[in-house]
Amino acid sequence: MLSREESRKSCSGARCRIAVGETIHLVRGFLAIVILCLHLGSTLTAFAVTASTTLLVRPGVRYTQRVDKAPMTPQEIHILEIDLDHPAVTFETGLGGGAAIGRETVPDQVSRTDKGLAGINADFSGFVGSTQAPQNICVQNGELITTPNFRTAVGIGEDHTVRIGFWNSTAPPSFSWQGFVRDEEGNTHAVIQQNQDLNPGWLGVVTERYVDPPFSRGGEFEDEVEALIGRDGTVQSIHDNTEGIALPEGGWVLVGRTTAGQWIQDHLDVGERIVYGENSSPDWRDYPAVVGGGPRVVVEGVFHADPVQAFNRSNLDYFPYSPGGKRRI
Repeated sequence: MLSREESRKSCSGARCRIAVGETIHLVRGFLAIVILCLHLGSTLTAFAVTASTTLLVRPGVRYTQRVDKAPMTPQEIHILEIDLDHPAVTFETGLGGGAAIGRETVPDQVSRTDKGLAGINADFSGFVGSTQAPQNICVQNGELITTPNFRTAVGIGEDHTVRIGFWNSTAPPSFSWQGFVRDEEGNTHAVIQQNQDLNPGWLGVVTERYVDPPFSRGGEFEDEVEALIGRDGTVQSIHDNTEGIALPEGGWVLVGRTTAGQWIQDHLDVGERIVYGENSSPDWRDYPAVVGGGPRVVVEGVFHADPVQAFNRSNLDYFPYSPGGKRRI
C-alpha cells in the first residue's frame, strides 16, 4: 500500500497465533510463554505439583506440561520455551484462515506454516462481522494487520529483543497509535482502527488482509461510507452504504460512520490523492512480529497490577513463575 506517510484454536474467531518454524532466521534472546488452562475461584490456595513432563521438541524449543491440583480448583499449565539465539528458530504471528476475518483451529494454522513446530492461541475476537478480527495489534512479517488497543502484546523487534507491554497510550510502557488520513488541501482526520470493528464517528481502514479474497466491509452498518483508494493513494470511488467493494491489488478502503462518513463525503473527491499515516511511537515497523494478549500479571517474577484490566492478586498465589518459582517472566 503506497502513499503512506513515514513508511520506511481452536480459534473461535480470527485471532493471531504464534508459530515456531525451523526456517533459518538468526535471532537473539529467550522467550517463555505460559498458557493456563484453569477455572479461577474467588480464593485459591497453594498448589501441589502432581505431574510435570518436559519435552525437547527440537533444539531451541522446549515444551513442558504441568498438572497441579488443589482441594477445589485444578489447573493445567503448558509452557513453551523458545531459544531465540538458536539459528534454526523463527518466531512468527499468524491469522485464522490467513486474514483478519477468519476462523481456523490452531493445529490447522500450524500445519499451513512451512515446517511449523508449535502454535499458541492469542489475542481476543468476537463472533459477528468485523468483531471477528484480532482486537489488539497484529504485525505479521513486518506488515501491520490490525492496530493496538488497551491490552498487552508481545513483540519481537528487528534486533530480536522481546517487548512485552502495552501497545497504546493507555498506560506505561506505552505504544501510542497516531494513525490519520490527509487530503490534498491538508485536512486531516484520525484513523482509529485498521481491519477491525467500527464505532459511530470512527474512521477506519480496510486493507487486502481484511478478508480472503480481498473485499471491503460492505455496509455492515447503514451509516457507513466507503472510499476506494488505489495503490498510489488516489481516490477511485466513493460509496454510501454499499454492498462491498472488491479490492484491487495494492488497494485499500477508507470507511467511516456518522460524522466520519460525512467527513469522507465533504473532503474527498474522486481523482485526488490522499495520505495514510500509519504512525506510532515507538514505530511498529521495528517489530516484524507482534501478537496481542490479555492483562499482564507477572513482570520479572513479581506480581503486576494491570492498570487497565484489574486482576485479583489472590488468584496468583499458585503461579509457578511468581517469587520463589523456577523462572521469571
